[in-house]
Amino acid sequence: MEIYDSEDIKVYMLTKRILFSVMLIVSPSVVASEKAHELYDSIYGGKPAPDVINTLHKMAESGDIDAQSLLGWEYYQPRYDTKPDVQEAIKWFELAAKQGDREAPLALGGIYYDGEQVRVDYAKAYALFNQAAQHGVNLAWSRLGR
Repeated sequence: MEIYDSEDIKVYMLTKRILFSVMLIVSPSVVASEKAHELYDSIYGGKPAPDVINTLHKMAESGDIDAQSLLGWEYYQPRYDTKPDVQEAIKWFELAAKQGDREAPLALGGIYYDGEQVRVDYAKAYALFNQAAQHGVNLAWSRLGR
């Protein structure tokens, strides 16, 4: 199941980049998140940087929410030299969701709804879709049937 097409991801990332640029004035901690987005661009822009996945791992393990989400996507729908690993994707999406990532619950909900390497769990999927919808993720509303 593909939740986003590449154009949706590009628009989303551009929006986040603009917001992060504004936030740089307010908070220096955003620099780590901006680095995650630069790494994302190197993966999805077709110009992979050396050791980009290792760098994302280090950033994600240190708590960078964007790196966690990006690793979730990379393991869920690989576009770089990564083997698909839904369990690893779940791990990173869950960490990102716990820190407030708006999109991670939508991805997790899709995994549980479709039963991708996990037991189908419609109740859990519904709760995750609802969580994403409450945080303004419009696609989550359609997954809820509204």
